[in-house]
Amino acid sequence: MVGDIATGPIDTSRPVIARGAEVEREEAIYEENPHFRHVMRTHFDAIVVGYVQDGRPQHLLPPQPPRIHGFVHACTLEEVGAFTQRFGFLRLLMTAQASNDLISACVRTAAAARAGELGYVVGAGKELMMLLAKDPERLGVLLPLLQG
Repeated sequence: MVGDIATGPIDTSRPVIARGAEVEREEAIYEENPHFRHVMRTHFDAIVVGYVQDGRPQHLLPPQPPRIHGFVHACTLEEVGAFTQRFGFLRLLMTAQASNDLISACVRTAAAARAGELGYVVGAGKELMMLLAKDPERLGVLLPLLQG
């Protein structure tokens, strides 16, 4: 799960100035300013919530850390559906102290991956009730966010 993401200048002494008000598509900004691809970077923090072994999702920390030059891609709806079939990923999100917004976005994305499965959000809410049994205040804030 992506916990935080930001794009900014490599050289922090050179602030980013928004451009593109007069263009119709974002790619035109890079066509007019090809150097932008070399002076900007995107940084993200990942929260590891499991891995797949022998085709089966494991809601555990992997035995090895991710490779430093590993590629990152968005999961397909099928991959999201398979990985979130059980709710073990929620425990790892809670352990990583993920924000309520991130947790609720993950649950809503998982529910969307299984369109028509009405009980998914209810099941996630029940799991969160167990995980947050000692923090009813946070649970009270989090549960309404699951509905979106």
